[in-house]
Amino acid sequence: MAILINPPKRGMINITDAAIGIGVLFLIMGVIVIPMNNWLSNQAKAIVASTQAKRVQKAVQLYIKDNHSMIASTATASTPYIFGVSRLISAGYLPTGFSTTNGFGATYQTRVFEPTADKLQSMTYLAGGARLSKSLARKVAIGIGAEGGIIDGNTAKGALGSWSVALSSFGGYNPGDGSVVIAGFYDHGISINDYLYRKSVPGHPELNTMSTSLNMGNNNITNAATTTTTTLNATDVNSTNVTATNNVTGTNVNARTTRTEGETYTGGWFRTTGDTGWYSEKHGGGIYMTDNSWVRVYNDKNFSTGGQIKGGTVRADGRLYAGEALQLEKVYTAGSGCSPNGLIGRDASGGILSCQSGIWKSSEFSFRVAGTFQVWPGQTVNLGRFKLCINTYRIDGREMALTELIPTDGPDSNGNMNWRAMNATQYPSYYMGIHCFI
Repeated sequence: MAILINPPKRGMINITDAAIGIGVLFLIMGVIVIPMNNWLSNQAKAIVASTQAKRVQKAVQLYIKDNHSMIASTATASTPYIFGVSRLISAGYLPTGFSTTNGFGATYQTRVFEPTADKLQSMTYLAGGARLSKSLARKVAIGIGAEGGIIDGNTAKGALGSWSVALSSFGGYNPGDGSVVIAGFYDHGISINDYLYRKSVPGHPELNTMSTSLNMGNNNITNAATTTTTTLNATDVNSTNVTATNNVTGTNVNARTTRTEGETYTGGWFRTTGDTGWYSEKHGGGIYMTDNSWVRVYNDKNFSTGGQIKGGTVRADGRLYAGEALQLEKVYTAGSGCSPNGLIGRDASGGILSCQSGIWKSSEFSFRVAGTFQVWPGQTVNLGRFKLCINTYRIDGREMALTELIPTDGPDSNGNMNWRAMNATQYPSYYMGIHCFI
C-alpha cells in the first residue's frame, strides 16, 4: 500500500529559512558583537581615564610642592591631609569645569602623610563609580604610568609590578579591591646636585645658596622683594622705598614713596602736585584737593574741633544739628522785605521771623476780635476778610444742619479769607452769633 506525503509548500520553506537566519544573526550579536562593542567602549574609557588621572596627579604634585609647609603642619605619620579635585580647581591647579569624576564615575581623593619631618608621602585613590574588573583597572593603571597601580587585597601594587606598598602605610584606607591608585611617593624623592634651585626645598637650604661670585654679564635682576648686602656700590640708585637706620642727607631727595617711623619737620610748605593731600593711613581719612575751589575731607570723615569753624557761608546738605542753642545775631523787623522765601531770623525781642512771600513775618500765633455779627433765620451774609470766624451762639442740635459758616476763598499773605454765614433755621429766635478774628 503506497503512502503519499505531500511536500511542503515553497513559501513555508522560505519563512523557515529566514527565521533560522535571523536567529543566527541574534546569536552572533549576543555572543560576539555586543560583548566586543562593550569591550571596545571600556578600552576607550580606560585610555581617557588614565589621561585624566595623569592630569590630576600632575596638579596634585604641584599643589603639594607649593603648599608643603601648610600640609606639613597638618599631616602626621597617622593623620592624613586630605584633598580632592574640587580643592585643586578652587586653588587654580586645574581649570574651571574640570570634571571631579572620571568616565567610570570614580572620584579622586589624595591623602598625604608625614612619616618623618619635612618628608611627605601621598597616595591618590580613585573611589566609587562603576566597579572595574582587575584587568580593566590594570589597563587604567598602566596608562597612568609607573606611579599608577591597583588595590589587591590590603596592598596597593604598581602597574606591571613596579612597586608594592601595604595600605596600612597610608592609614589603612581601602575603597575596594581593584580600585585604581596613584603613588605620589614614587617621585617625591629629591635629587641633590650642585645646581641652584629656583624654589625652596624643605630641609635643604644649601640648594638655594651660591658658593661663588655671581656675574650677571651686564644683565638685570628684577622683582626682588628684599636685597641684603654689606656694601652697595652703584652709580645710580632708583628705588621706590629707601630704608636707612641712620641719616640720609642730600640736596634734593626724589623718591616715589617716603616713609618715616617718627615725626616729619619742614621749614617750608608741605606741597602735593596731584589730586592728593594729607592722609591718615591708620584711620582712613585726610584732607585733599581735586579742583581749584574746594578743600575736601577724604572718605567723607567728620571734622571735629573744640574751637570755632568760621566761614563766609556754612552749608549743610543734610540736617543741621546743634548740641546747644542756635544763636541768630542779626536783627530783622517784621513786615520788612526779605529774600529768598524760607529764611529764618529774629526780631529785636528775640521773636522768630520767617521770610514768607518776600516779607518778614512773625511766627507767633495771636488772634484778636475784629468783628461780631448776628445772622437771623433766612439770612445769608458775606462777613468780610478774617483769619477765623466762629459761631459762638448755641443752636439746638436739630437745627445745626441748617446753618453754615465757611470761608469762600483761600488765605492771603496775612492769612485772611472771605467768610460767609447762612442761617436756614425754622425758628425766628434761632439767630447765629458770630465772632471773627484777625
